Amino acid sequence: MFILLLSFSCFGALDVFIQDQTTPPLDLFFSQGIGAPTTITVNASINDTSITIADTTNFIDGIYVGIFKPAENRFYFGTQIGAPVVNTISLDTPLDFAFEVGDTVVAATRNLNVDGSVTPQIFSVRGVGTTANASIDITRIMISFVTDGAVDLNKFGDLASLDYGIVLRRVDGDIRNIWNVKNNGDIANLCYDYAPFVASNPAQGQNGAKFRYSFAGQDKHGVAVRLNPGDELQLLIQDDLTDLTQFRIVAEGHVVDDINNDEVSINMAEMILLIVFIIGILLAWLGYYVKNVYLITLSALWFVMSGVTTFLAQGDILGIPAWAQTIFFIGVGGVLAVNAWFFYDRNKYKTNNNYT
Repeated sequence: MFILLLSFSCFGALDVFIQDQTTPPLDLFFSQGIGAPTTITVNASINDTSITIADTTNFIDGIYVGIFKPAENRFYFGTQIGAPVVNTISLDTPLDFAFEVGDTVVAATRNLNVDGSVTPQIFSVRGVGTTANASIDITRIMISFVTDGAVDLNKFGDLASLDYGIVLRRVDGDIRNIWNVKNNGDIANLCYDYAPFVASNPAQGQNGAKFRYSFAGQDKHGVAVRLNPGDELQLLIQDDLTDLTQFRIVAEGHVVDDINNDEVSINMAEMILLIVFIIGILLAWLGYYVKNVYLITLSALWFVMSGVTTFLAQGDILGIPAWAQTIFFIGVGGVLAVNAWFFYDRNKYKTNNNYT
């Protein structure tokens, strides 16, 4: 993902600058929750490598652990080390946020080598996890196999080509299938990179393969997959993959930052408000300067209508609430309307008395 910054030069040309995003990057494994979520029972600090939770059911050595604080749009992923000690679990990665009592903790698996032949299994990436209230853009996914046997394009990993295949799909209330693959050849046909590993290679020492599938980039799909809170990028497994030694997929992307867009909107609103005010003042000044009651009346109507529009928009600008803006504009319009009436009455008096 990138941002285009546009500016006009003094010769009328359009300058284009490509700037990388500066929002937090994400590497999120497709995962499947195990059991019901639990909660933190003792406040945790940054750099802690253990947390105390209400229920340690399903929290075993090697389990994938997610912690979520929706109100702060913060999340954490790590791997549990060892068995729980009473209600405390140890983690391989220090906490990067001070999670508090009541924050959600989820046990999950990121190993996709499961049996989906009877009941299809769903692994997903969802709004930086399962409960965090933040939007994310997925720009690509990385697929990796670790296998006992050698891989080739006619196999899925080192298994026979699948009957039903694995399906990548986006779920946002509607379901949109992206692809279905049944063997390594299918995956390689979709991906730019396909790199098989061979156990006999001293630099590798392991059979397997990895793939890279990109969404973003003008030479790729040219889009990112936007996941708003509640949306999911799902992987549907419909075959028995338990004979794979390891099968994992990680989604890469970044947190969506709309702050800059909000700032642009606010700046634009402030500019419009200033322009409206200047136009109203110019109309009033011109009306007084040429002693034209119609221009003064028009400026009064301009300010009144601006006040009504501001009230309907209900937008705070420069920290000034909409109701205050409305009172100001209508108040100025009212003053101008009174002045317009006095001008009209005075001109009428002069006309009736032939006074110049």
